[in-house]
Amino acid sequence: MNWNLPTLTDLYTDFLSLLKGRDTDLAKGLDPAIVTVTNPEANFIRWNSANNYWEKFNGTTWAALSSAYAIQVGAFTGEVTKPSGNSALTIANGVVTYAKMQNVSAANMALGRISAGAGSVEEFSVTVAARSVLDDPTVAAMRTTLAIAGKSAVPVPVTAMSPRATNGCATLATTAGAANQPDVDYLAFDGAAKEYARFCMRMPKGWNEGTVTADFSWRRASGVGAANVVWGIRAVAVSDNETPAAAFGSDATVTDAASTTTANMNLSGETGACTIGGSPAELDLVFFEVFRDGAAGADTLDGVDAWLTEITLFVTLNETNDA
Repeated sequence: MNWNLPTLTDLYTDFLSLLKGRDTDLAKGLDPAIVTVTNPEANFIRWNSANNYWEKFNGTTWAALSSAYAIQVGAFTGEVTKPSGNSALTIANGVVTYAKMQNVSAANMALGRISAGAGSVEEFSVTVAARSVLDDPTVAAMRTTLAIAGKSAVPVPVTAMSPRATNGCATLATTAGAANQPDVDYLAFDGAAKEYARFCMRMPKGWNEGTVTADFSWRRASGVGAANVVWGIRAVAVSDNETPAAAFGSDATVTDAASTTTANMNLSGETGACTIGGSPAELDLVFFEVFRDGAAGADTLDGVDAWLTEITLFVTLNETNDA
């Protein structure tokens, strides 16, 4: 339809037909896919069904209103999307930030569902204890947090030990306690030589087959002067159907200061890591030897026995039980 028509020179019989043509163009939205409009006036607005957006005539060309006025009639993009020609709005995957979610009602809450069956997301409280496990990056770290694995102490009293056949310490002796006081068992180690005591034990299935450490509970037999004692441990693992004639691993030692009061207890720190000889495996029988290195330069309690009462063996577990 030519929008310059009708003019005063048009016949009366054509006038109504031309006005009806205008009305029809308007009723059809001036859509160029349906009607042909010539000589439109500036600021006319039409629907372009081919492009799915509104257009405005600037006196020369038709310009999309979606560009001029951000009117999105076709496809929506961003956090909310709508495909062109589709009336359904969709929230795009991975675009909604945490800040745009509903606030939780309080601190220490998690989202999930605790009611039976499927349904809406619910809040539930997370205790400090639960969070301490949830933020652990590995299973091993979780075990450590829960104290169900990791480093474990194994007390070994001297009553479970014997002097070594060669270069052994003295045999088991006891300091008798007074009334209502404990007797104290001990093995005496010489102050001028390297002497040994021995014990063995089956290692737990949960043992990680790694290194061990030990600390020592002991007394000086006499004297009050400042001095140090060098204690140590070594071990070798023997599996089923293997010979015990196997070489020990390397020595691990600790140097401990003697009390300056005769016969007072001394509780040492831990030795360095003791590498167990052989090929350690679960449930191995491990032979241990503990010693005092009275000949070492760092052992300065010269000529005085050191009385050992107990050691604590520290092993690392990687299982919660031996099932």
